[in-house]
Amino acid sequence: MRKKLSLLLIALGLMLSGAGGWEIYTAFQAPDTTVVAESASDETGQVSTSQSNTEEKASKEDDQEPTESNQTNQQTLSKKGEQKRKSVRMEKSDPTAVTEKPSGNSEKPSPSASKPSESQFTVTLSITGDQGKSILSPGQVAIQEGDTVFDALNRATQHHSIQMEYRGSGSSLYVEGIDNLYEFDRGPESGWMYRVNGVFPNKSAGVYSIQKGDRIDWLYTRDLGRDIGAKF
Repeated sequence: MRKKLSLLLIALGLMLSGAGGWEIYTAFQAPDTTVVAESASDETGQVSTSQSNTEEKASKEDDQEPTESNQTNQQTLSKKGEQKRKSVRMEKSDPTAVTEKPSGNSEKPSPSASKPSESQFTVTLSITGDQGKSILSPGQVAIQEGDTVFDALNRATQHHSIQMEYRGSGSSLYVEGIDNLYEFDRGPESGWMYRVNGVFPNKSAGVYSIQKGDRIDWLYTRDLGRDIGAKF
């Protein structure tokens, strides 16, 4: 009987010691799980914090890049504006600057070029050679007040590039040849004569004054003017 009780107590003690051992084992194992869980949580938090810091840094860099670009553009525009203002100031201060004027016939003619002087007028002059050959057809010649028949002839031959030769001056002036046709070329009584308004004056062409609208003809004669209608 005592042996049975002893065995029963031993069995209960073993059972109790087994239950206590399990609790002790569980008590020692539970903190390990908690530590592992806490360690995992800490690592997860660190990773999350690292990712958050990386994203914030990238966002700040993205925000900074446009700002730096805008600052660069503003500096460039500011430099261009300063250069333009300097250029304008230089142009205003440069006394040698030339301002272009629009092309075209916008300039008004001067009064002297738009109308002739009141002292100028025209006459009609012609030159006829041997046997009625025309050297210069009747045309207008501009002269001035006080000009002579010779002045009109000299101006007309120069304008039309016609050869003319004379000798003397004033009352002794005598026209020897026109267009290479000279006195005595067609005989001893041949030479040049002139008439004004159909009349042959009996004076030198160097002193005969002409008036506005006069008609002057220079003609070559073979017979002292009789063959061209001269009467003395």
